[in-house]
Amino acid sequence: MKNSGWEVSGENMDINNFMSTKDYAKTLDQEDPLVSYSEEFYLNPGMINMDGNSLGLLSKRAEKSLMKS
Repeated sequence: MKNSGWEVSGENMDINNFMSTKDYAKTLDQEDPLVSYSEEFYLNPGMINMDGNSLGLLSKRAEKSLMKS
């Protein structure tokens, strides 16, 4: 299987070293280079967002822009 190229704790993440645990998911979240953008969205602690549309959640910045119009 071809490697995904993602780096996780110095290892390439692929099907052979992926773990389906909550702790591993939290580690991936913390190491995500886009984690700083999560503050731009309305997220409920303890809830999982499973938005099915390709645009995702409305950002606070987008909401502010719409409210100005």
